Amino acid sequence: MLTLTLLVALVLGPDLPTPPPARIVPADEVVWVASPKIPGLETAVVDGDPATGPHTVLLRVRAGTTLPPHWHDSVEITTVVSGTLLLGEGDTMDDAHARRLGPGSYFVIPRRAPHWGRAITDAILSRQGTGRADFHPADRRRPR
Repeated sequence: MLTLTLLVALVLGPDLPTPPPARIVPADEVVWVASPKIPGLETAVVDGDPATGPHTVLLRVRAGTTLPPHWHDSVEITTVVSGTLLLGEGDTMDDAHARRLGPGSYFVIPRRAPHWGRAITDAILSRQGTGRADFHPADRRRPR
């Protein structure tokens, strides 16, 4: 094992690049931006660039806010950090077939799969997108 460690040290050399500093953001310093399209929804970029590719954003959703049926061009992976929401699949909202999700719950929505949500209480979600962020109303035709 010592031989392997010495070999790695010789190959990599003593001057490894210094990593960038960590980003540590207390909750009261998160910069929230109001959605221009959905009242009651705010976002904060955690990592990546939602305009160009993979990203992680926080969503702050006020109680009663509805995210109407929509779909995305990439996979959506979301974790409920706080609060409670209803999540449903399909082109129309139907509370009878929605799931009630609280803190620690998560969902993975395949690309181009229509879905919707409604905040029962104020909620914070952590959303990862595998591509650029987009939001297409469910009534807009989905490419195959």
